[in-house]
Amino acid sequence: AGDRAGAEAMSWLTSGSSDYGAAAKHVEQLMIEREDFIAASKAQTSRVQELEQQLLSVSEMRDTLAEQNATQLLLIEQLSASSESKSQLIDKLQSTMRCMWGVQLELQRKAAEISELSQEGSGLLESLDGMLGSKDAGQNASREETQKCLPDSGLDG
Repeated sequence: AGDRAGAEAMSWLTSGSSDYGAAAKHVEQLMIEREDFIAASKAQTSRVQELEQQLLSVSEMRDTLAEQNATQLLLIEQLSASSESKSQLIDKLQSTMRCMWGVQLELQRKAAEISELSQEGSGLLESLDGMLGSKDAGQNASREETQKCLPDSGLDG
């Protein structure tokens, strides 16, 4: 609009017209256009400032979110490491428990073997005692005689 008004003003000046009323009207129109241009320019400046403020606010928010994101990533890494450590500990505990269970089963098997051997030994001793002619087949054996035959276990009762 400003270029058109300038072209019209130049056209009026070069035509040599002596119509001052038309010139005054033309100047008045140019002044109105100038005021409109200044108002539009101020509105644009104001809008640019608003946008710059919004951009600054968004940038600050982005920076804050980036810091929060970094903190959360660090926390996730720490929790992941902790979880992995706990998982390894659980695996070790499970392995230890399986090993202990195996040892327990082996001890039960050995105890059963020893019990069986002990019963066989008792049966052999009774048979041997019977062969040697003992009257009551070991039933009258005194506690003192039994203690003499046993090694000293420190469990004297």
